[in-house]
Amino acid sequence: MGYGPGKSVALWKSWFPYLDLHEMEYDVKCVEKWQTELDKLANVTVHVGDQSKQEDLDKLLLKAKVKPGKEPWLLGENQFDIIIDDGGHYFNQIKLSYEVLFEKALKPGGLYVIEDIAPMRVPYPGREYNDGQVIQWLQGMMATLLGNAGQEPHSRFSSDPMNMHAPQARWVASVEAQKNAAAIIKVTAEECKRTQAYCPSIN
Repeated sequence: MGYGPGKSVALWKSWFPYLDLHEMEYDVKCVEKWQTELDKLANVTVHVGDQSKQEDLDKLLLKAKVKPGKEPWLLGENQFDIIIDDGGHYFNQIKLSYEVLFEKALKPGGLYVIEDIAPMRVPYPGREYNDGQVIQWLQGMMATLLGNAGQEPHSRFSSDPMNMHAPQARWVASVEAQKNAAAIIKVTAEECKRTQAYCPSIN
């Protein structure tokens, strides 16, 4: 498929010509250098910012005109069908991006993908981010889903990675994992009402 600045944008547009695509890039000089090429592609918006900073994620939502629903499982305006986190890969980046974007920017029933999450069994220069924290975080999410979808007493809520009310499991319908990646489906209103997911203000 080729690698380098703008290659992923071109790839997505070749697959889905009518896609309304938003990408986030932390290197402002790179964006400025390739802006002319990006402008040739219809319906492509590049947001400059750092995924580990709340204010930059908020700017992305504002620029994309995203308005969350009154509740996370209710449809808002200009929310995304799919969000793919193939960014910095460090746990703090993944966690904050998920907390902001999954709840506010993803449509009910939408897909959230996290890539490059496998831990390294031996030290590897430049890949210190693969320390297992993301896997533990996902285990907490799955433990809540498997444990009757968070319907155990709320007094058991804690930050322990293997508890019945892991906060990252809120509004999650299902999780599919494979080598180096996880795909998370957001609940719909119907799934929350049928208590098929951990929806705190309903369950």
